[in-house]
Amino acid sequence: MPDDDNSRWLEDTAVLAGQARASAPYASVDYMTVRDDAGPAMREAATRELRDKVQTQLAQGRRVLIIPHLMSFGGIEQGVRKRLEGLEYTMSEQALMPHDRILQWVLASAR
Repeated sequence: MPDDDNSRWLEDTAVLAGQARASAPYASVDYMTVRDDAGPAMREAATRELRDKVQTQLAQGRRVLIIPHLMSFGGIEQGVRKRLEGLEYTMSEQALMPHDRILQWVLASAR
């Protein structure tokens, strides 16, 4: 995805991260894009950033929960797991779909 599209994703994700911070007393809420669609240098930089974020939390004795913001699982989450090999974390097992609330939102939007 072009850098300007990535910037818009990050802006939207910042809003979601802010809502997560306000919803519960999490020690930290971080966000990023893993740039699977980018060239090797940018992908490697994203991998370093992701690993650094996880390692920073682990060094502080915290549990790490990874929640990929994906419509469905089918590939990107496997790449995240590969990038985090050797680190301790928990990752959600379900993406946004299938979820009843997504279906309700689609139907409401269509109306």
